[in-house]
Amino acid sequence: MLVSPAGNWEMLLSTQTAHDISVPGSWTVDGQSHETEFYSYEGWYRVPVDGPERRTLAAGRTLVVQTPTEYEAFQLDGMTAMLLKMQECWESATNPSPDSNKAPVEALPKPGTGAETPRDATRAVYGQARGWTIYSTTAYGEYSGCRMERGGGFDFSLTRNVGYWTFSLPVSLPQDTLADVILDIDRYSFDLRMIASSSGELTARIDPALVQRIAQAGVIQVVVNGASHGLSASGTQAAISKIGECDDRRGRTAAAAPAPSPRLPDRNAQPGIKPVPPHIRIPGGDSDAYKMGTGCPAVGSVKSPNLQDWGNITFVNRSDRAVLIYWLDYDGLPVEMAGLGRNEQIYINSTAGHFFVAKDSDFACHGGVIEVPLGENTHTIR
Repeated sequence: MLVSPAGNWEMLLSTQTAHDISVPGSWTVDGQSHETEFYSYEGWYRVPVDGPERRTLAAGRTLVVQTPTEYEAFQLDGMTAMLLKMQECWESATNPSPDSNKAPVEALPKPGTGAETPRDATRAVYGQARGWTIYSTTAYGEYSGCRMERGGGFDFSLTRNVGYWTFSLPVSLPQDTLADVILDIDRYSFDLRMIASSSGELTARIDPALVQRIAQAGVIQVVVNGASHGLSASGTQAAISKIGECDDRRGRTAAAAPAPSPRLPDRNAQPGIKPVPPHIRIPGGDSDAYKMGTGCPAVGSVKSPNLQDWGNITFVNRSDRAVLIYWLDYDGLPVEMAGLGRNEQIYINSTAGHFFVAKDSDFACHGGVIEVPLGENTHTIR
């Protein structure tokens, strides 16, 4: 089956494979093989097919699709007529006005236009994450994915399309040109077959496992046309997490991140966890909250970013002093969250990237500024 959702053509194959799993596979037309990743979603394997691949299907006689668990063969009689009929169906469904500048969904684009970008494709800023900008993208008026970019210089970008990931590099080659690129992540190398698009990029589909390697990378290098380029891995984990959030929300932005809040322990909690009052914003600068001593930042100099990345933290006080836990809010002002005696702890619902300090009665900050990492975390105060 072929479908054209919002202009992104896909081949669908029914499967019993678990939801949201990618597996290696291939589809072959008259002996010409295309190796790719098959992504399972709601009972279907989904494989994007670009313009040149659709032309291959239209000209072929037999299609063989193979995955680790499936092997299917199909006759391609009438494929050209079917593709053109799908184009007609889509145009009828979207019903563009005669004076619309909306690009047609071409079933069989002419050679040289296979990696086309729709003329009415648009994007909007979804959010920021550690130096990356996350965009939500639309094509033909429908959500089509989320993309992470950094400004300036030679750099990579990642896009989570509907059902698959793509890795892109700013390399301008004639459209539809294929290029073999080596992607080095730490000590591992990956060979990518990339295709040049009309937007001046090389693009390749990659599987979720490779996306995870990029998220956890320390050093990234790519070799393109014999030239090696070092790329920064800074902030990739936070940005990829943000893309996942963007895709889950289909590009719709959420309200501002809430302030962190302590969670009161239940009666079965381990000894040493104490109830705490709700956090209090203390107005004015005369409060002890605003007195910053050894190891503390100047008031207003460190601000928690307004992000949506998941991150919670448990503070455990192993110092010989009682401390107060302060959240540094979006203006860099200290907001009291909890008081901890020796060997006490508190769990705080927070956001990755937010900042805290643990301050004793001499206004010294134990451990300096504490940043919440992604996920569930424990920080020991010494």
